[in-house]
Amino acid sequence: MMYTELEIVNACLIAIGNERVTELDFPDTDTDIAITIVRESRIDVLSMGWWFNHEDNWTLPLDDNGQVKFPASVIDFRTIRLHREADIVKRSGFLYDKTNHTYDLSPLTNTDSIDTDMLMDLVMEDCPVVAQQYIRATARTRFVQDLDANSSKLKKLEQDELKYLALLERQHYRNSKFNVYGHSRVQLILGGMSGPNTLSGIATVNPLGGSE
Repeated sequence: MMYTELEIVNACLIAIGNERVTELDFPDTDTDIAITIVRESRIDVLSMGWWFNHEDNWTLPLDDNGQVKFPASVIDFRTIRLHREADIVKRSGFLYDKTNHTYDLSPLTNTDSIDTDMLMDLVMEDCPVVAQQYIRATARTRFVQDLDANSSKLKKLEQDELKYLALLERQHYRNSKFNVYGHSRVQLILGGMSGPNTLSGIATVNPLGGSE
């Protein structure tokens, strides 16, 4: 089963005993909160960096001023194969060289482009089902924490959240062939809990690679 944003919002509403809604265009207070939490949960999950939203070797062209317009749908990135070292960030929709305090990146490359690895933001329908399930579980837990805080209900929701995280990790491992516990965000979610899905003593790394 694929989940839409509407279906995940309704899962949040049902978790506190509210009625389903048929659309999201004119939300009441609870629905508006649920929409915000679902969208935040989606970004948080995608920010961990998974096989389906990690794209290598994007080539971004320099314009006549040596500037690089950066896609709005990118959560995080790293530059690769620069001619010389520089700290590159996104500012005002363009890549910016913090080291040399300029938007002109032409001195950093021997070509007319900059190469990057990216973590992409995706709409719910473009996420695999296992990721949708984890987003759904995370959003329900947060929504109940904010509006209900029933301890027994929260405990069950948190257990579901960990179950779907483990399923997502397993799928990630099958598709990417490296240890999912290298993801610093996954380590933060696991929060030092012990069990068959946790490891200890591992240095945290950035989802795009390299130590944090």
